Amino acid sequence: MLEQSVENAWNNIWKQTNSPSGLVNTFWAEIVKAYSSKERYYHNLQHISQMLNSSLNYKNKIEDIQVVQLAIFYHDVIYSAKRKDNEERSAKLASKHLKKLGYPQNKIEKCCTYILATKSHQFSLTDSDLAYFLDFDLQKLGANWLEYEEYTKQIRLEYRIYPDLVYKPGRKKVLEHFLKLGKIYKSPEFFSLYEKQARTNLLKELEFIR
Repeated sequence: MLEQSVENAWNNIWKQTNSPSGLVNTFWAEIVKAYSSKERYYHNLQHISQMLNSSLNYKNKIEDIQVVQLAIFYHDVIYSAKRKDNEERSAKLASKHLKKLGYPQNKIEKCCTYILATKSHQFSLTDSDLAYFLDFDLQKLGANWLEYEEYTKQIRLEYRIYPDLVYKPGRKKVLEHFLKLGKIYKSPEFFSLYEKQARTNLLKELEFIR
């Protein structure tokens, strides 16, 4: 059911184009295989589904929902706890696929810019679509504590190859990075809804891992 709904969203994008259906299906198979990997506990189809749902909830605020949704599909398509270039590799794959599908070059570049922005979640505030996209990606940070705690367990499982001696300092850096941002959430709606709770959650986790 989940996979089907996400696939429907993928197909809906390409129904509006002249892209060859064979390639559309081939690339979908590659995407779903990546997000369905047994190594994925959080960065999986559930995460993609949540972001897609958010994009629909805020579609009236988004100028180019097609680009935002493509960035959602590709932003974690390559994800390895052993590497530090996942965003770059994901953007490269997105560019490769989208070029073959005949997608406009200017939109490919924008999609890749969005994907690369998930590396630090810092960017110029001139692009409101990017603000919403990044906020969709971080929505879980502002969930209630029980949901957030489950999220932290899922992230730990994705990094289970590392002992606490290695994982905890790395996780601490991530938490401190977000806490140092002037605003975790860039759109006014998400800032109002989730900023306070996100900071509470991050500080609470930080206390646990010290």
